[in-house]
Amino acid sequence: MTGDVVTYTIRIFNEGKTDGYANEITDDMPEGLEFLPEHETNVEYEWSMLDEKYQKTNDPSKAKYIVTDYLSEYKENPENNKEHVARDNKLKAFDPDSEVTQSGVTPANPDYRDVQVAFKVTYVPTTKEETKRVIVNVAQISDDSDDDIDSEPSRDEEYDKDGENEDDIDYDNVIVKYFDLALLKWVSQTKVTLNGETVITDTGHTAETARDEDAVLISIKEKDLMKVTIKYIYTIRVTNQGEIDGYATEIKDHIPEGLEFFEADNTEYGWKEVSGGIITTDYLKDTLLEANEKNYAEVKVVLTWINNPENLGEKVNLAEISKDKNKGDVPDIDSTPDNLEPGRPYEDDEDDAPVILALQTGSEHIYIGLMGAVLLIFAAGVTLIKKYVL
Repeated sequence: MTGDVVTYTIRIFNEGKTDGYANEITDDMPEGLEFLPEHETNVEYEWSMLDEKYQKTNDPSKAKYIVTDYLSEYKENPENNKEHVARDNKLKAFDPDSEVTQSGVTPANPDYRDVQVAFKVTYVPTTKEETKRVIVNVAQISDDSDDDIDSEPSRDEEYDKDGENEDDIDYDNVIVKYFDLALLKWVSQTKVTLNGETVITDTGHTAETARDEDAVLISIKEKDLMKVTIKYIYTIRVTNQGEIDGYATEIKDHIPEGLEFFEADNTEYGWKEVSGGIITTDYLKDTLLEANEKNYAEVKVVLTWINNPENLGEKVNLAEISKDKNKGDVPDIDSTPDNLEPGRPYEDDEDDAPVILALQTGSEHIYIGLMGAVLLIFAAGVTLIKKYVL
């Protein structure tokens, strides 16, 4: 993922009939990978940076290639290498009559040597499409000690994955992971207290319906309007929909006009009012959400209707992830924390939950229903007016 250090192993084989040396190996500098001159692996294998004119440079921003002569015939001499010991860099000729091995007790056949190189991943994913998150890193033998029978060493050769390539060039891919937390919110219960009696009702709303739920309706008789206490219990779920483990370190809730926050109702999840109409909680700051859509965590928040005859109709409560965190500080691929703005389409780290308070004209209280019921009542009223008044 972004910020990780990736180490590549480059293996040089001798498949020919004569002994030889890989006097120079070149690795390209693909966009999205940063060469680390001081990394212990790169120091060990003596990588140097070249600019676009193949001149040595100490400036990583100007580097287009990196090269090493670690396996060269020259560095085999103790006088020419930093360890001042003899290196066994000679790649012995391939023996077609011996068993082909690459490890074990028997000598390697074909003979090979390895070098390694380390890069830091700097690419930040902007899409979930896997093919667009692939970084292709190419390495090749750019100088050898003899005439290669099927390849011509050249550091400016380009790898073509769909074409015919010489066998002294190869590549490997890194697929960069993305980070993606999503938030859902819905009214899970209502709590209505009147004349000393409290009725708690499940709404039937769930995470599966949260993105497109109907408004929760409570109807109260006009004479009880100033005596009733109505509380809405909201559930907020944060899910990891990405490929990187992470945390929702802060959740912010935007309370609509007409609803009220009481800290005493919200001690379990640590909600605090930070400014008028805005509350936050860091309850999930230490809850690791592993990279799997089945891994989620929930908090609840309780809001109270403000008793006022003018305070009727729909109230839309909004919640968002306002701070997140992951190992590499990788930004969320499709959302920006703490940027909820009225009027623009929601990102998937934001969600709303609407409620409606209405007057009940019948003899019984209706503590909970759906917005559709209001529409049906309205339609019936229009029909009666037409029939008996017009």
